[in-house]
Amino acid sequence: MTSKQYPPSSLETAAVAWQAVLEILNGGAGQKGLRAKANRIREEIGTSGLRLTVLEWVDEIDAAWAEVKDQYDQPFDWEFVPAWIAENIDWSGKQPVIHKGGA
Repeated sequence: MTSKQYPPSSLETAAVAWQAVLEILNGGAGQKGLRAKANRIREEIGTSGLRLTVLEWVDEIDAAWAEVKDQYDQPFDWEFVPAWIAENIDWSGKQPVIHKGGA
């Protein structure tokens, strides 16, 4: 099995995405009912399973950022990534998934 090599910027994206999910798990994301959904998923697949799921979003987040970074006037870590997660992740199933076809 070969592993994918990520640039440091993608490693930061992974860390920022996980940080945003921790905010959701702790109720700081401001979306009604989301904390309960996220915690149900974490109980179902475990913290490490949830963390591995978040890692699967890195390429999508990086691609979305590449499209808007020159015009986006808010911080990547505190605004863009949490907003991307809010707009693109469906928490209603057994694990969070990227919406098919966008938000």
